[in-house]
Amino acid sequence: MTVLKNGKVGIGLTNPSELLDVYGDSPNIEISNTTETESGLIINDAQFPSSQYAKILYNCSSSELNFLVNNTTPKMTILSSGNVGINTTAPGSHKLYVTSSTGGTSGMTGYFENTASNGLAMGIINTNSSSSDNALLVTQKGTGDIVSFDSYHGNNTWDREFRFDNDGDGYCDNAWHGGGADYAEYFPKDNKNKSYEPGDIIMMSPNKTYTVNVANNNNPNLIVGVYSNNPAIVGNSPAEDISHDNDVLVGLMGVIKTKVNTENGPIKIGDYITISSTEGVGMKATKSGMVVGRAMDNYDGKGTGKINVLVQVDWYYNKADGDITSSEIKDTLKKQANDINSLKAEIEQLKQILEVKASIK
Repeated sequence: MTVLKNGKVGIGLTNPSELLDVYGDSPNIEISNTTETESGLIINDAQFPSSQYAKILYNCSSSELNFLVNNTTPKMTILSSGNVGINTTAPGSHKLYVTSSTGGTSGMTGYFENTASNGLAMGIINTNSSSSDNALLVTQKGTGDIVSFDSYHGNNTWDREFRFDNDGDGYCDNAWHGGGADYAEYFPKDNKNKSYEPGDIIMMSPNKTYTVNVANNNNPNLIVGVYSNNPAIVGNSPAEDISHDNDVLVGLMGVIKTKVNTENGPIKIGDYITISSTEGVGMKATKSGMVVGRAMDNYDGKGTGKINVLVQVDWYYNKADGDITSSEIKDTLKKQANDINSLKAEIEQLKQILEVKASIK
């Protein structure tokens, strides 16, 4: 050991550069307390009151390392398991447990900042490829939004671009973008044992309420949409993890790959598509009736194929059916006129009866 005139002490060396400089093959410095369960270091600055200091203490009975400031409760605790608590002495089974009781954005429990032009402020990675759990779970016990995302516009100006509120509603300043091109909803199957395939034209079930089935030409007016496997937005699908094994995802609006054939001749872009005699398969509409949408591709293939259809269930009116439709309308109007005349006659009779009764009184 060497003690210099300036008060610096060297252990294992003769030219210490610090007040205490230790050098040797073993990096260990052992600090023990023979009368207490805790032992450690006290760090103080003589220029400040004795109440202002820091402690690094190891508790032998609980096997935990505590970091204290100004003799308060520990600001950080490391358990023997390696779990770390900041502002708590009980991180439990969490590898990092941080608590705070300060309000507002200035009192955020965690703050991550990266000043590099191409750096990430934070990364959350689940490295276990077989894990089925969340990589990130955000829980809100209060009434505020669950999560919000802001963008910086300079001059200390921030703009909220996206948020999820406490009811699960999502809000954004601009458009939602998705890989699909349709809006779809889950509907219960009429027959749970029946096979459904993407591209099938789907209809309401005439047998059970609020169920669907593969469409057939026996009930063309019940067409609702097309089985979609790549929608942009999905309805009737809450955030809870529920099974859709007995449901069908039906595209109600947008562009969907749809099964078609040439039963009514080759399909050209713009043709209206209705159900053919083959279950779930569309064809070119040549007569007035319910259609699932309009073709966006040509099709002149053999058997069943798939084309892009702009799905929008509607009634298609073919001008070639005009004479028949006009005649039907005329017959309906004539019948309604006769009914009106009959009602007028009955009203006149009632008036006469009431007048007779009034004169008797």
